Amino acid sequence: MKSHKKFCAFFCMLQIASFCVIPAFGATYKDIPSSHWAYESIENLSEKGYLADFKTENFNPDSYIDKFTIAKILSIAAGYKSGDYSSKNNIISKYSEKFTRWNNKINDRIAFLLTKNIFLDEDLDSFMLFSDDGSEKFRAISREELAVFLVRLMGKTDDAKKLENSNFFKDSSSITASRKGSINYLKSINVLNGGVDGLCKPQSAVTKAEFCVLLNNTTEFMKNKTDSSSSNVTNISGINGIVDNYYKSLGIIQIKINDEIKPYRLNQNAVITLDKGTVSKDKIVSGLSVSAILSNSEITELHLSSKKDESSSETTTESTTETTTSENKDNNTVSETRPPYSSDNLCNDSEAEGTIQSIQINPSLQNECLIGIVSSDGELKNFSATRYTVPIYSLRIGDSVGITAKNGKISSLKFTRKNNKNIAIGYITDIDDDELVLENSSKEEITFYYDEDTTECFDCETGKKIDFDNIKKHTEVYILYEDSSSRLADIIFVLDNL
Repeated sequence: MKSHKKFCAFFCMLQIASFCVIPAFGATYKDIPSSHWAYESIENLSEKGYLADFKTENFNPDSYIDKFTIAKILSIAAGYKSGDYSSKNNIISKYSEKFTRWNNKINDRIAFLLTKNIFLDEDLDSFMLFSDDGSEKFRAISREELAVFLVRLMGKTDDAKKLENSNFFKDSSSITASRKGSINYLKSINVLNGGVDGLCKPQSAVTKAEFCVLLNNTTEFMKNKTDSSSSNVTNISGINGIVDNYYKSLGIIQIKINDEIKPYRLNQNAVITLDKGTVSKDKIVSGLSVSAILSNSEITELHLSSKKDESSSETTTESTTETTTSENKDNNTVSETRPPYSSDNLCNDSEAEGTIQSIQINPSLQNECLIGIVSSDGELKNFSATRYTVPIYSLRIGDSVGITAKNGKISSLKFTRKNNKNIAIGYITDIDDDELVLENSSKEEITFYYDEDTTECFDCETGKKIDFDNIKKHTEVYILYEDSSSRLADIIFVLDNL
């Protein structure tokens, strides 16, 4: 039955794929067919009205884009409406008066962007340039210049500054120092990616198509980003430090940053380099300098160096992982520092709710850990757990959790996480020899597949492996899975005492 189901699933995927390649006859521009690599981005921006000034039949995607055109589009993305921005006229005239070809029709848009600090005064100096023969030319924007504007559009200039000392590209040394943080920030949130050669080519001119892809990525990120301003969790943008320990079986790397050791989960498909050469996970050893990019608290790129960088243990360049902050008397945000691993001072509450502030793996016994939870009133509570009572390697700093415990030891844990793709919690409503149906808290039924040769199943109360034949209907389980399309379970944690 298992092979029959897999064949059916494969056949369905082929049918779906055949529909996906049908050309889109409603394309906005004749020279941007549905097969064009930037088609989706250009169509998205057009639907949003950002390309309202481009009403011609052709878009000319491979032509370079100048700053006047950038101003047209960015102003709409930033919420431009016709108005009086005359307070900026003196600034604009200072730069425009020496050029006869200056596009005065865009002055209002430029002034608007100046009021939003997306353009700064000094940016106007490079809108146009004189050629060697004295003629005037519109100046194409470079990748690093565009990165700065996009970061300002997002309001993330301060976050970008934290990444000024990181090197996420092979040609990082060629990035202008004042723009390096912006390029690295866009890389850290997957808005901008280097080519297959690992180069970002910061001074290369940007084409219309490239601009549309980057702007679309940026606006989609802005739309999907949740507002965490009221949370005690602070989103950050990249890490530099020293590898303290690597737990291969758990997929967790402990990294020493500013004399504090923090755990990070390594994404299964993470790119790993050592001294700029691609390596396997087996090369991750204690003592290596590390620069990493994170997404949803997982390391997606890990760059190791055998040459220890003394500054890396003193500088924190932080990523989309999360850390808890508190306020000092002067209202300045400061980071909490965890004590060394110790199972003393465990909380004796039988129930607790809050946000995970720390996850510490026992250095001598990898199956045990300490979990620090900050409650809504700011109180820090520490509990111990094992990989059999909670899915240690799937927990992340910043998860909201509710736990039950006995004598400081967690007996069960439930948590919520936005955009989670690898954990499901619920009750089994049906099960046969290779699949089970899970009903989650939203009463949604989801079918998962399991393979007795590769899927592990543990009884959370005893920590022992159990046979799939012993799993019954209405049993509450955690299911860990990596592939959201196939839903093949990696590990099933059974909460009930079987």
